[in-house]
Amino acid sequence: MIGEEEISQVRTATDLVALISTRVVLKQRRNEFWGCCPFHNEKTASFKVDPASQFYYCFGCGESGDAFTFTMKTENVDFPDAIRILARRANIELVEETSSPQRGRKARLYAVTQATVDFYHQQLMRVKGAKPDLARSYLSARGMGGEVAKQWKLGFAPGSGLLVKYLKGLGFSTQEMLDVNVAVSQRSGEEYLADRFYDRIVFPIFDIQGRAIAFGGRVFLPDDPSPAKYLNSAETRLFKKRDNLYAIDQAKAQIVIQESAIVVEGYTDTIALHQAGFTNTVATLGTALTTQHLKDLARFCNRVILLFDGDEAGQRAADRALDLIGSALAPTASDNRRADIYVALLPNALDPADYLVAAGSAALQLVIDNAVSLIRYSLNRILSGFVLAEPEQCSRAEAAALRILLPLKGTALVTNHLSYLADRLNYSEIAENEMRQRFEKLVAPRFTASTSQSDAPVNTQQPKTDINTRQAASERIISLERELLFLFIEHPELRSQLTTAFEKMIWIEQAHKSIASELIALDLAEASLAPQECLSLLTARLPEQAVTLSAAHLKEYSSIEPVKLADLLLFNIREAKLQAAINKINGERRLLNSDDPKNHELFRELAPLQQELAELRKKFRGSTN
Repeated sequence: MIGEEEISQVRTATDLVALISTRVVLKQRRNEFWGCCPFHNEKTASFKVDPASQFYYCFGCGESGDAFTFTMKTENVDFPDAIRILARRANIELVEETSSPQRGRKARLYAVTQATVDFYHQQLMRVKGAKPDLARSYLSARGMGGEVAKQWKLGFAPGSGLLVKYLKGLGFSTQEMLDVNVAVSQRSGEEYLADRFYDRIVFPIFDIQGRAIAFGGRVFLPDDPSPAKYLNSAETRLFKKRDNLYAIDQAKAQIVIQESAIVVEGYTDTIALHQAGFTNTVATLGTALTTQHLKDLARFCNRVILLFDGDEAGQRAADRALDLIGSALAPTASDNRRADIYVALLPNALDPADYLVAAGSAALQLVIDNAVSLIRYSLNRILSGFVLAEPEQCSRAEAAALRILLPLKGTALVTNHLSYLADRLNYSEIAENEMRQRFEKLVAPRFTASTSQSDAPVNTQQPKTDINTRQAASERIISLERELLFLFIEHPELRSQLTTAFEKMIWIEQAHKSIASELIALDLAEASLAPQECLSLLTARLPEQAVTLSAAHLKEYSSIEPVKLADLLLFNIREAKLQAAINKINGERRLLNSDDPKNHELFRELAPLQQELAELRKKFRGSTN
């Protein structure tokens, strides 16, 4: 626990206006400050900050609180961590009365990483010698010497066990150094510790709260034999590369102000862009942009621009971002924010830092301004691989492009992108309508497509079309369940796989649940039963329920091989159930006013369903490619 006296000190010393202005552009009106709310999207300022009371309030969404509340929500931390953040901001030293062992251990790990930052930085800035001199020269030649090195806490790793010796002198244990991967355990006659990094320029990595969590090391010596140009910290308790972004601590305020984030792939590119005025730039850490990255950025802005090198590797990196299409359409569970993703590719196969040197800031700004949406980029990229003037290739291009649009099903974006696709394929209006029908068949063969919330009118009673849609969806799921039972009976080689799926499934038709349980029991008791024998035994044991299997097979699946059909049916059933749940919630929300508390409650239920649906489609698309 943190003492009441310390909490009072932080509260007294913290200027709420100064704190909020790091994320919100505030304009003073008399004795109050106003700006656009950081907790929901708006164009007209309705967010008020009162310096006298040290409270804020949004007249649009109702968010309110003090400096602690604001920090907890914008930094996504609990109350004690909010106090620590604000204490650092106010230069107040906190004394914690008690501390849990878990928190104490984690605090020690942060102390190790911070001490490592200080050691490496001192080696770069103050130590004389051939290698430190070369490191300083290398950074200066790339515009990262002097004040830039100080701002980014750049360092030099000398190796030779000097870091381990330094940290031991500060009282840190062997295990603590290993736990944050600043040292490694080696064996040469006897076990000993060695520095993780040596003969490298070091880029410290800080989390969103400005705490050191990991390091990246770059070779710089002309004769360095290392096969890897960059060496990054392994993942630790403090550091998960899929959850962290380089420079997010320095960029977050500008991301809020500029309402956009630029994402690159390297430390030096990030620093170069910041020095050129693009201070809303962050970088991924050895991985493509992830759903978690997107969620974090959506807290601060609604536009994320992926800036990639213009070479083939950069284009492949942009292609990997395709997996984010589904995630980009799903708001975060905490509010209704989501970030639209754009792609900007640099010309002449240059990386961002080199392009700045060659063309200047104005040219780079033009590239960023001309970024295209990720979906549009993906469509163009797919179509570029076909000769559209040839009918056969045009047809193949259409099929490939429609698969790209799969995650857009049920949204207003479908119409816009189908129209764009029709234009690119030089289709007539009649052909465009036919393509729309093929799209619906491709992405929604399981149930009647529903109108998205953005297209739906507000009604005062449950629309009959919603009821019909839900009924059609339910009937379709029941048909798919029946097809899955047929598959179990007719293909003994699939029974082991389907048994696992049956045990986890929530069946819509209760008769199907009984049949599935009996089929599993039969298969366990009488291994490899022939299809006809299996059906005969089932009918004898469950005569009333087995009659449901008298319906015909679904013709649309007749040409699919059994192994693929099993995966497809399981995917279709889960997708249909999720979509039905989403449609039901959207139907209920259409009956409510936007400011109704029940509407917000339903939205919180909706977001994880949308996210699960996006992930399901992403996984299925990946397994079928």
